[in-house]
Amino acid sequence: WLANLRALVIDEVQDLTLIQIALLTELMRQRAERDGQERLAFVVAGDESQIVQPSGFDWGMTKYMIGDQTGVWPQEFEFRHQRRAPDNLAALIDNSWNFYTYLPKKLRPSARRERMLFDEGAGDVLEGQIFICPPPDESSPLLNPSQLAADFADFSADDGADDDDSDSAARLGGLLAGLDNVDAHWTLLMAALADRPGRALVDLSEELRTDLPTAAQSMAGEIVYLPREIKGLERQTIIIQGMDEVYRRARDLCVDRGEGNIPRFEARRLFDEMRVALSRSTYRLVLLEEPDAEVLQELELDQTRGVSRLSWPDLILALQTEEMSEIEAIEGYLLEVEDLVERGKWEQAVTRNRRAYRLAARIGDRALQREADRQHVGVFLQRANVLLRQEAWREAYDANRTARDLAARVDEDDLWRRVDMQLTEIQRLAAAELQARVEEANALREAGRYEQAHQVAGRARELVAMLPAGEAVQRANDARADAAWAWAAHLLDADDEEAASRRMAELLDESATIMAGQGDEAGAAALRLLRDRYREIPQRRGLSDQQIRDILDYACRYLELMAPRDAGAGVYVHVRRWLVDTFACLEEHFTLYYVWASTAQALGEQIGDPAYRNLVLRLEQRLEAIFDRAGALGSLWDDDLDLKRFRALVAGVHGEHEEASLAWERLDEPAAAADQARLAGDPERAYHLRRQAKLPISEELSTSVKFLRLLEQVEGKHDSLSLAERATLARRMEALKKALGETTNDKGRSTEDKTMKDDR
Repeated sequence: WLANLRALVIDEVQDLTLIQIALLTELMRQRAERDGQERLAFVVAGDESQIVQPSGFDWGMTKYMIGDQTGVWPQEFEFRHQRRAPDNLAALIDNSWNFYTYLPKKLRPSARRERMLFDEGAGDVLEGQIFICPPPDESSPLLNPSQLAADFADFSADDGADDDDSDSAARLGGLLAGLDNVDAHWTLLMAALADRPGRALVDLSEELRTDLPTAAQSMAGEIVYLPREIKGLERQTIIIQGMDEVYRRARDLCVDRGEGNIPRFEARRLFDEMRVALSRSTYRLVLLEEPDAEVLQELELDQTRGVSRLSWPDLILALQTEEMSEIEAIEGYLLEVEDLVERGKWEQAVTRNRRAYRLAARIGDRALQREADRQHVGVFLQRANVLLRQEAWREAYDANRTARDLAARVDEDDLWRRVDMQLTEIQRLAAAELQARVEEANALREAGRYEQAHQVAGRARELVAMLPAGEAVQRANDARADAAWAWAAHLLDADDEEAASRRMAELLDESATIMAGQGDEAGAAALRLLRDRYREIPQRRGLSDQQIRDILDYACRYLELMAPRDAGAGVYVHVRRWLVDTFACLEEHFTLYYVWASTAQALGEQIGDPAYRNLVLRLEQRLEAIFDRAGALGSLWDDDLDLKRFRALVAGVHGEHEEASLAWERLDEPAAAADQARLAGDPERAYHLRRQAKLPISEELSTSVKFLRLLEQVEGKHDSLSLAERATLARRMEALKKALGETTNDKGRSTEDKTMKDDR
């Protein structure tokens, strides 16, 4: 864009800091260096007496910087004519230069004080109106709503409302109900100001909006401005509130109290704000001050033409009875909307636009209704464009979707095209941003910066709703779920157990929600189970007997859910940690040894990790030590069912599978007895145990038993076989023997181990 730049025009330059001005001049310098033969225009415009931001602006320094940077000393033009204010209002603005006499010369505006002349080419010079109106107090008479009803009904009725005077009076009465006298007066003023275009109230105190009663605040949002907000706008009627208070405060700041120039800089800003407020009116200016206010004397109002006093009720009546046709009002509203949109005042713009639409609907002007609706769509399209430049992707998308809904009312091809083109651009930029965030989140996760990865992935997922379903959306969801899972695993080592458990529960629940949204209900159920453990039992140390049982139950249920998924060892990180934590808490809770050992054995088999065998053996040693200390008392627990189960399990761990099978059979656990019988190499016994208990028998076990029985038959009758038959059988047997010796599963366990797992 810089290469294509031909001119740079900056308005309101007095609100820029020197660094900002230096940046703009540097842009022009670099652009000029690209093509020294091409003439470029660099124009800055401003009014040094209307600085509403504390910028420290100085015309002399600005001119020097421009000349020094660009190599061309700027030409200066001073405008001596104005096209906004009538002559008496211009005189009042000119009198406001009196404010600066309280400041040292070096802090005053550098421009010369000369009377601004009305542009002679603008036609006849009209005299404006200047009113002094004291603010209301408790003694101020309150107008009866019925006095205003007819005029108020002309512009304020909502769609479909009955416009007769009694209904309008009822609406006003409802608005004022329950308010004290002063609040009622201010509410009526807000209603009167908002009821016509071309009006604004400038609040120099910057407190009016919050001080107004609730009934008036929404209307105040349309027409109450701070000085920095009204700057650059103009209205036919301007009301200024709080000027005398601000004037006296600024004058007090000018007094030298040995505090340096900082208070005087603030005084200068306040004086400038008052000048901004005074210069916004094109016809009528109302100062809400007592007649003897000091600021009015400073403005020399007694020597200014067209100044009148006005009571508060008369002010409201004058506003409500101002002559204005419905067409003029509608067009005025629509023009205000354009001003407000340029300044990013979106809510005010929409409110004024809807007033125009309702008024057009009341008079039945369909053309103006459509114009208002088109403008309504345009407001949200422009808002989306601004948000897009600010990289506020989601807000831009929402504004575009609102524009789409509003465009349906107009149903014009051009509007639909603009909405669709903007949506395409939003989605293109959002997709690129999403990809960048996903890559950043994954990189942070791999670097072990889990919390930051989770935050970045969350910002990526914010973009998901804006994009059509596809690979990009899937990647964003995966990045968030992966970051949440990794962070939760990292928190297993956190010192603050309860806080870590709460956070882990939140992260696991988030991952579960994402998996459920992707259609993986089984995976989501497993994650919710992990979540529930941390919600129910947040601590890791000092676990009670029942808490250990509950945690091991959670572990068994998780293993059951995960068994069909053939997942890597990483998905068992929580269960592995639970076993370590509960092992440390078992101590002399030896009745829990079997529950713990069986859970550990199941996990070891599921992930192909033999390390848990050693922990089981350590439990056996611990149990023997306990019983040694107990002496004869140890026999009291010999008949404990869980102890018997633990001993049966330990026998299997020691490789004493035949003894373990018999022990499980005595405990009436036919499935475990059959498993150990198979490990002992006795498939016939395993088959018998499962059949007797009416348990399902795998095809492999059934085939093995049949094969052994057939082998016995072949062994007894092989003498009757021919030599060739014997040779064939021998070859097949040799091949089978070789295959049986080599077969292992993909996790390094023997085939019979895998078969046992499959049976379970």
